[in-house]
Amino acid sequence: MLQYPSTLQQYPITDLHQWFKEKTLVLNPDFQRRDNWTPSARSYLIDTILRGLPIPNIYMRMQTNPATQKSYREVVDGQQRLRTIFGFISGSFALAKNAKEYAGQQYEDLDEDDQLRILGYQLGVVQLYGASNDIVL
Repeated sequence: MLQYPSTLQQYPITDLHQWFKEKTLVLNPDFQRRDNWTPSARSYLIDTILRGLPIPNIYMRMQTNPATQKSYREVVDGQQRLRTIFGFISGSFALAKNAKEYAGQQYEDLDEDDQLRILGYQLGVVQLYGASNDIVL
């Protein structure tokens, strides 16, 4: 079986959010399913991050466009987690009651320490290099 190189690295949420804004992080490649998390599931994820608890690694395929000589990352696993995080930061939703003391709050309602806790949270990212569509599927 052909092996594809991969690395596990830690990145703060700010790095991934910046890649997303710069369009070098692709959340919805053709092989991804659509976003379908419930408000409760989204709140649990943000609450987990605020409490500094671990969440599963994100998997990305690293691609390079030879014509433009630019690299970009495609999310293989973790699209809904990243959409939830980026959506919360952008003010798309408030936390549900399962987030206990954070219930009803949007990102902008959090105090600065809590905002920094989210932005600085380290996500484990497994980067796959040169993996074909068949492999990521």
